[in-house]
Amino acid sequence: MSSSSARLFAARVFAGQSRASKTRTSKARASRESVSVSATRRAALLAGGASLATALAPIPAAASGAGAADLQTVVYVGLTIDGFLARPDGALDFLPTPSDPNEDFGFADFLASVDVVMMGRKTFDQVAAFVNDGVPWPYAGKPVYVVSRTMRQEDIPPETLAAARASDENKETKISVSAASPAETLRVVARETRKKKGSRPLRAYVDGGSIVRALLEEDLVDEMVLTTVPVLIGRGAPLFGFDARTNANGASKNVSEDLRWDVAESTRYENDGLVKTRYVRRRR
Repeated sequence: MSSSSARLFAARVFAGQSRASKTRTSKARASRESVSVSATRRAALLAGGASLATALAPIPAAASGAGAADLQTVVYVGLTIDGFLARPDGALDFLPTPSDPNEDFGFADFLASVDVVMMGRKTFDQVAAFVNDGVPWPYAGKPVYVVSRTMRQEDIPPETLAAARASDENKETKISVSAASPAETLRVVARETRKKKGSRPLRAYVDGGSIVRALLEEDLVDEMVLTTVPVLIGRGAPLFGFDARTNANGASKNVSEDLRWDVAESTRYENDGLVKTRYVRRRR
């Protein structure tokens, strides 16, 4: 979660180049899906290169409503071999420089596949910082929900709102700040998204280490796309961090409730040393 741009995608983001077309080969240029290295998210989130209109719509602190069963929750992040998103101070200096500055690793395609975005405050602040530097808002047509107990609607930077509103002709999307828990916010997201999208399947992109960990602990994540950077950094901001043998209160469970996943797809980016794997939650 660094304040400096992530080297892995900096060239692609700031050049504003169009995303590379998707190809499939058996080796170096295998399927070109996205590599949202979560600790690299400040650049990766912006790899879509689109924009978003913003309308304020606060969520009550004690959200209630339908469950999130109607919404498929997708985590799309990257991490080191030892499971860290960034160094303890947020630095991302361990990331490789991309071999192809035109390559977005399919992030634009991934972003197009989701209906709504949910993130923590640190992630939002990172994106807002990019917007302040002149980078386009990335979430065209996507409602964005920021989960934070310290942020208010009026804390959204004016330049972020202005850039977002100016870049979306339809003006159908919004930035909403939620003081509710990630799980409660997800229920609101499901309910509000369902109202607008009808009965078709819905997908929510969830980002931010603490948000992801909270949803994983409550078994509210349906899919994870994890891109591994071949490096060990020893300490840092972890993606994972809960014990399947205890509940949210720390009390021991009678039976360990390990979360099992099926490997749906794996892609090796030989030129960049990255391996991306898509996992689907096994619920049977």
